[in-house]
Amino acid sequence: MAEKALQKAYPEIVKENDLNVIGAPKINVTKIAENNPLEFKITTAIMPEVKLPDYKKIAKEINSKPEEIKVEEAEVEHAIKHIKEQWVRSEKVQDLVNGGKKIEEVDPRSIEIKEEELPALDDDFVKKVGKFENVDDFKTKLRENMIHEKTLRAKEKKRAEMLDKIALGTEVFVPEIVIEGEINRMMAQFQSDVTRAGLKFEDYLKQTDKKEEDLRKEWHPDAEKYAKNQMVLNKIAIEEDIVPKKEDLEAEVDKIMANYKDANRDRATIYVETLMTNDLIFAFLEKQVEKTL
Repeated sequence: MAEKALQKAYPEIVKENDLNVIGAPKINVTKIAENNPLEFKITTAIMPEVKLPDYKKIAKEINSKPEEIKVEEAEVEHAIKHIKEQWVRSEKVQDLVNGGKKIEEVDPRSIEIKEEELPALDDDFVKKVGKFENVDDFKTKLRENMIHEKTLRAKEKKRAEMLDKIALGTEVFVPEIVIEGEINRMMAQFQSDVTRAGLKFEDYLKQTDKKEEDLRKEWHPDAEKYAKNQMVLNKIAIEEDIVPKKEDLEAEVDKIMANYKDANRDRATIYVETLMTNDLIFAFLEKQVEKTL
């Protein structure tokens, strides 16, 4: 009952005092007894003031840098060779499975591919690997895909450069509770990755001769940087009144809930809202360009 009372009281206290709280509060029950008022003490972190630099000017400077995305013929040839090797490797894996081996017993990386085993680049081969009309069609679409990938990487690089420069000029104190929250997120993700790789987290720690505390200490600088960056983005969103459309947000959350039945909808909403808002902020910054007369 005390927990239920606190769950109701805490949001009301925050709202009444117009507090911009962050992180989970630390609650200390000082008095709990039958037929007596519940007494408690709550300690919570308050979002610190964030003083941004001229982020629009920074964005304009970075956006004005000349950029050319191109794919050299040597890169296309290298990609074609990789596709041939993957094709041969997949066939060899299938031969091993057909020969009685279990798929989990086969490590594709250990299969050696010789140059003479690679198939010729002809119309028959490209029709096997995808919906291509002929070799020319295959090469054209391969080049288009490579340009698309390079464009995405260049976009991400520019966004990272933009955010790093804005964050560098930002004055803000990053509370430890925010950094700890980010480390907790990183730890949960890492444990999930280790489990998917077929290991127990405890076994991973033994193999690497590390403790969880060691990992948390190693990750602290990155967690602090990420936390600061997110505070910067949140401040820009407030300054520019950037929020995702409600219908778009709900549609994305519905997709997550459909794929992950056990997911918490409130947490999924916060996650999606953060991603969508960040993307809108970067889109806004990318539109900041020097006007020419």
